[in-house]
Amino acid sequence: MIKQPYRYKVVKQQKKRINLIKLEQRIEALERAVAQQNRMNAHIASNNQIINLANESLLDRVEALEALHYKPTFLSWLFGKLGK
Repeated sequence: MIKQPYRYKVVKQQKKRINLIKLEQRIEALERAVAQQNRMNAHIASNNQIINLANESLLDRVEALEALHYKPTFLSWLFGKLGK
């Protein structure tokens, strides 16, 4: 056992001894988990961009179809003339 003065004893300061090998393994495991989470986030972000583009194109098509099937009525013409 290492001799330590009482005022510097590990137990007195409520610190635990650290196994550096286990600490290094834990850090490597955390780094792998963070890298995996970053890959998942990038994949989800790319999927979201694709979905947003698809939604925009579908909305454009719907607007185009609605413009083709628009039949003005007398009231809509009248309100358009009156500016309402």
